[in-house]
Amino acid sequence: MKKITTLFFLLSILFGASSQNSTAIFSGKIDNFPNDSLKISVYDNLHELSTSYKSSVSSKGKFKFIFPVKDYVSAYFHTGKKTVQLFITAGDSINCYFDYNSAIKTIHFTGNRASHYNYFIKYMKTYNLQHAMFFKPDYSDVFNLSPAEFKDYRKNKVVHDMAFLKNYNIDNYMSNVFKKYCEIEIKYSYYKALASYYSFKKYFKKKEEILPDNFYEELNDSLFIHDDFLISRNYIDAMDLYIGGIQVVYKQDPVLYYNSVFKILNSTFSGKTSYACEKKQILNLFKAQVPNNYKDSIVDNYLKRCIYPEYNIVITEEYNKHLLTRNRILPKHVLNSNFIDTNDRLITFSKLLKKHKGKVLYIDIWASFCGPCIIEMPSSKKLKKELGNKPVSFIYLTVDKDKSKWKKALNKIGVEGEHYMIEAALKSAFTKYFNIYGVPHYILINKKGEVVLPSAPSPSSVGVKSSILTLLK
Repeated sequence: MKKITTLFFLLSILFGASSQNSTAIFSGKIDNFPNDSLKISVYDNLHELSTSYKSSVSSKGKFKFIFPVKDYVSAYFHTGKKTVQLFITAGDSINCYFDYNSAIKTIHFTGNRASHYNYFIKYMKTYNLQHAMFFKPDYSDVFNLSPAEFKDYRKNKVVHDMAFLKNYNIDNYMSNVFKKYCEIEIKYSYYKALASYYSFKKYFKKKEEILPDNFYEELNDSLFIHDDFLISRNYIDAMDLYIGGIQVVYKQDPVLYYNSVFKILNSTFSGKTSYACEKKQILNLFKAQVPNNYKDSIVDNYLKRCIYPEYNIVITEEYNKHLLTRNRILPKHVLNSNFIDTNDRLITFSKLLKKHKGKVLYIDIWASFCGPCIIEMPSSKKLKKELGNKPVSFIYLTVDKDKSKWKKALNKIGVEGEHYMIEAALKSAFTKYFNIYGVPHYILINKKGEVVLPSAPSPSSVGVKSSILTLLK
């Protein structure tokens, strides 16, 4: 661990010296706003997560964000009712106005490169969709269309989106980087859609779709050799799905799965794209149920080969966090984390563990706004029933911030058990310790109150029941 930490320090110096961040200013005025703060979520391509920035809103509706930007980032502006896509360039100084009750209809941007911001608004007004989405928000295109119909729909969507981009550019300024970003996002939304269609339908509709022989014909290795496309999240996700969802056949054994993924990446691909995809897989590996010495060897091998300091910094940083979670004895600041029950009473994590002393704890971290979390709940009910009267406690922790929405979801899903809201949600000491950036997330704790699996299998996973039964012996 000392060697890894030292390497991280040296890389930080080397990489930091050549990548000083600039800033972007995003300010404006909102009418009829019922809350006291606004939020912008900036997607971090390196860490594969979003960082949230908040701005207070004055009594006159004025707000202002100032945040660091290295070159450019994709982001989302949460207006309260709607979410607006952004592409923020270092040095941007943008002003916007909108009415809370009709955000998309009224919002307009001014300032340098304002045409970049207004592009996404015009797109949303035209299609009532976020730009370059690979599925519709309600998945109706996935659920209601046959594989052939879905392909035709997605192909036509790319044609229409490219035409929209071209027409917008006739009368509006677009930097070369922004235009390229939009083109790649549009193009690779199609490949991402193809690569994830089958798994989404199987997961949400519980249907094993029979795909035509030519369904994946456009997906091939040559799509993922363009390092200059790494500005696009769709490009990275499409490659990740292409390798991990289509090329690899070992699904049940995680070691076989990751061995296959890394073998394909190292033998077939080269360049920065390959290392970016491998980095993403390693970040997933930290949460997988595989031996720790396997994780150690994968990290060591990657750091020896990877020539991109920014990727090595991320892997080292996240690996050090992962090492901390291997300690089964929880630190005091994590044990002091507060949870709030449905009657607004506080309980610390420490007291919760004492309450269930002598039992195995299966902790489900979820949210009312998380579709995959809700989908897993019937499997959770089934798992509880199968375990019967065995000494196992199911604890449900939400990262919701709105109590009314949380309680409404509880009534709807009807899952019995102990339910709590995590105080400070994803910014709490609890979620940070367990590296919980998104939900659902599951944790297994043994009868002694020791963390056995900081990232446990989901209720619907094949190995979850055996993992729990092992701890009962």
